[in-house]
Amino acid sequence: MDLLAGTDLVLTVAGRAVGPLRRHRTLRRFTPPLDLPRFAYQQAWHTRRTDDPAHRRLREAVPACGRSGGG
Repeated sequence: MDLLAGTDLVLTVAGRAVGPLRRHRTLRRFTPPLDLPRFAYQQAWHTRRTDDPAHRRLREAVPACGRSGGG
């Protein structure tokens, strides 16, 4: 949201990923004008990164962001 504020850009994202917009008084949230189907996300990485602690943390953080309540 910090990068979007102050621009003329539009972002399509799940509402639960946005959270409250109190910090960004110029941003507005709108319901899409059409039904959007649900879809699954997938992650992929090279096997040599499997045991990398930073990469593992990132792999855990990404799905946490999509769960209700953020991550």
